[in-house]
Amino acid sequence: MNKQEALKILILIESIYKGYLTKNETVTFWLKFSPELDWTIVMTKLKRHIRTNPYPPTISDLTEETVNRPFHWLQEYKKI
Repeated sequence: MNKQEALKILILIESIYKGYLTKNETVTFWLKFSPELDWTIVMTKLKRHIRTNPYPPTISDLTEETVNRPFHWLQEYKKI
């Protein structure tokens, strides 16, 4: 996901959840990690979150779950 897409996500969250204002630290965090995120996964999870939750999502609510990658830790270990 590129930086423009990350900003679109944050703007959408602000527009849906009235009274929620994105902090500068949150924007910085999203921009830092946006290249590691998949736009399709984030948008799918955001849509589901909007339908089912009255509170704004955290980044962990919208990112790929490690359950979907059971051996991710092993791949990271092999890099050492």
